[in-house]
Amino acid sequence: MDELPAEDDPEAPMLGSQELGAMATSTEEELEGAQPSRQQLGSAASDAKAPSPVVEPEPVWDYLGKYRSHSKAIQSVFFGYNEETGNPRLLSIGFDKMLVEYDLANSSEDDLRILTSDRLEQEAVPQCAAWYPRFTAEQFLITANDEYKLKLYNPSTKMTRYTYQAQCAVRHIDRIAFLEPTESEEVLDDGLFTRGYMTFTAGNEVGMAMCPLDGNSYRYSRTIAHPSGVAQMIPSHDGRYLFTCGGADRSTVMYKVHRSVMDAHVKAGGEGMAPFYHSLPGGSRNTQWFSELCDFFYLVQLKVQGMDTQDPRDIGMHIPASEVPTLMRSVGFFPTEYQVNNMLNEIKFSTFSETGQYCLKVNLEQVLKLYINHLPVDGYSRRIPRSYRHLAKSIGEASTEEISTDLLLRVLQDQGEHMTEAELIENMCYLFCHPEEYLLLPTDHELGDALHTSKQPKAADFTSDAVASQLPANMDYEAFALEFLSQVP
Repeated sequence: MDELPAEDDPEAPMLGSQELGAMATSTEEELEGAQPSRQQLGSAASDAKAPSPVVEPEPVWDYLGKYRSHSKAIQSVFFGYNEETGNPRLLSIGFDKMLVEYDLANSSEDDLRILTSDRLEQEAVPQCAAWYPRFTAEQFLITANDEYKLKLYNPSTKMTRYTYQAQCAVRHIDRIAFLEPTESEEVLDDGLFTRGYMTFTAGNEVGMAMCPLDGNSYRYSRTIAHPSGVAQMIPSHDGRYLFTCGGADRSTVMYKVHRSVMDAHVKAGGEGMAPFYHSLPGGSRNTQWFSELCDFFYLVQLKVQGMDTQDPRDIGMHIPASEVPTLMRSVGFFPTEYQVNNMLNEIKFSTFSETGQYCLKVNLEQVLKLYINHLPVDGYSRRIPRSYRHLAKSIGEASTEEISTDLLLRVLQDQGEHMTEAELIENMCYLFCHPEEYLLLPTDHELGDALHTSKQPKAADFTSDAVASQLPANMDYEAFALEFLSQVP
């Protein structure tokens, strides 16, 4: 390759105050975005098309502008196209958890404009992003975060549509790319793929995954590539080879992609739900945890139909989607409201692209996949102490090990995904009152109302002070985990 010399031009614009960290080129070769290593993004347009095999015209680039669109370092910058208008799209994602799309249609020289800016994550930090292959009629944007999750987003609404666990390496995934399909891979008449392959890097490892993703751990395979970490990865145009460079180790590695080996690895995990059972607590379905989940699943059906009804029971294979959060909490997974909304959206839109209708119910297999894909990889053993100390520090407690119970209850009502006093009292009653008094839980529309039988107390009969009086004056994170969440810290 011949290096093109840069001509001295006093009017040539500086792309940024920092060194350039990465570049992305649109598929039409008409636009190019340059990513500085910090928070600034620049864009340029080219008048040169693909070079002819005979005549090579000199590329001419028109500088558009730059914009400090992120408050922290930019992780990825990439192009796409708008399916409705057919116009190119330029997006960037950064450590500030923001996805920024730029208004290329209305940008001009020294005037690069922002079209939208959306926050993607609540706690996790996105590490990379790319366009997901078309396995359905809907287009998706895929991201990987530092909590070992892969997420699919609707590129228009920025709504989280699917979440998949990706604990496929020692470190989280920090770079992803998709292989071009081969002739042997089936492509439907409407241009949709039946399967595909994703390559990724995670620290010093490089790996491959079979798509479409579903949370099956057997769909991932990886190997150590560079001891000091992978600096860059790129697949060949025909999807047969993968190239990586190690940066500090000053080496480049070329891999040959064996898709048949990946297919055999996936098949070895079993069919249907068999590979998912390996990701459950205990590693199989023959455990007390799985038995309790089944009991809770059918208990939800009884509760929905009414515990005191005299009508014949209609026990089926589904429960309402609105009951999924309660079921998750009953087996030790306590999702935030953000995670609850993600799960409900995943259920609601799961068949929308095929049927045009919302899905409002789930079966046991879907519940298991939701649990596996949304549950934090490290559980709560590390999250509870870290969150507890952060909370103690933020509210000015003298000790980061203990928090006043009165202050803790006040924080739960005032900060973050805060609860109303009625919600707080009711949740405390479920956690601390006698189980026989609160065995029959109310449905969603009965929250705050009387419980099912007249013999049982009402949540309205309690006050937050009355609830606090039943708790220790101060609690450390171990007591909080054990008493509130029944979790061993």
